[in-house]
Amino acid sequence: MRLRILALTLGLLLATVGAAWAQTTTYPIGVLIPLTGGGAAEGPFLRDAATMAVEEIHALLERVGSPVRFRLIIEDTGTSPEGGLVALESLAAAGVQIVIGPWSSGAASGLRAFANANQILVISPSSTSPALAIPDDFLYRLVTPDTLQGRAVAALLERDGFEQVLIFHRGDSYGAGMAQALKEAFEAAGNRAELLAYDPDQGDYAAEVNELARRLRQLGVEQTAVMLVAFQPDGLNILGHARLNPTLRQARWYGSKDAFSPTFFPPHAPLEIGAFMAQVQMKGFFPTPPANPVRATFEQKYRERYGQEPSPWALYMYDAAWLAALTTLVVGEYDGARARDAFPEVARLFLGASGHKLLDGNGDAAVGVYDAMVAREVDGTYAPVTFGQWESGTGTLQIFNP
Repeated sequence: MRLRILALTLGLLLATVGAAWAQTTTYPIGVLIPLTGGGAAEGPFLRDAATMAVEEIHALLERVGSPVRFRLIIEDTGTSPEGGLVALESLAAAGVQIVIGPWSSGAASGLRAFANANQILVISPSSTSPALAIPDDFLYRLVTPDTLQGRAVAALLERDGFEQVLIFHRGDSYGAGMAQALKEAFEAAGNRAELLAYDPDQGDYAAEVNELARRLRQLGVEQTAVMLVAFQPDGLNILGHARLNPTLRQARWYGSKDAFSPTFFPPHAPLEIGAFMAQVQMKGFFPTPPANPVRATFEQKYRERYGQEPSPWALYMYDAAWLAALTTLVVGEYDGARARDAFPEVARLFLGASGHKLLDGNGDAAVGVYDAMVAREVDGTYAPVTFGQWESGTGTLQIFNP
């Protein structure tokens, strides 16, 4: 409701001065999404959410007589640091000063210095590496960093009786950040965490999965949990090999947030992968937005338009587009530096599809609620099912559907 009230207020304000403007003023919003690379499966969800948001923004501005419009300019990050930088450089050359995205921490790490140097406001819906929790830069993140997800997984591992975890993770900004966050949280309670990184740019992980099984046997299959930190293509390949490995079929598996995106389950992924995840009872957390009317309306419209459920990250991207537009309207001109200064206050007053957007001193979402999820068979297919919740404010893990 706050979103609509704020938007209407701004729109009415613009309408009072709109008569003095001779023609429509169009501002570009850069859209950095992964159309190739490890996050490619998420790209269409993010693009469609941003498109829906801008269409709604335009409908509102038209109703109140505002001449302001926004134009999306989409660039592919390739889910990599190099791709993120090239994509932002391309947007900057086109005069873009406000950007929504990127999806991955790797792409965000690659473009951050360029954004700072060129005063380009970057609003990421989903990059979570703790290494990007930096104050006074031009990167804002609408989701909490993985230091909180690490604490949540550590609490779940302890509840499940594990004192050892073997963390098999992407060897990039996101994977290393999440792995280290879990290691620190888990070992703070006197437990043991082993890290095993893999190259995220390989095409096949058969040898790496065999090494994972060998390390697990050394540590003890019964005593050791396996934690997978992966994106969709590498994760599906790893799980495809793991389901055929006798050692790994006996293990108890946990996954980082991306393993509980719809892209890991049918129809976006092979049925046998979902079956394996259900067999090993893969558990983990996703920073799930709380139920609210804005979320419900967005999800309904998305289903009606695209014929499928939105990815959870689509909700955050939808909010990023709204915030980019609202911040521009508050500033009254298209200026990345001024937008960067105004953004935290606009976010503080905002309630969107992904919830309230209060930011901390590093420009990241300040409070996170994580749904505890497990892979299960549901109506003849496989899907993530919520069985509990972890709140960052209290650090409390609640199980309500064991």
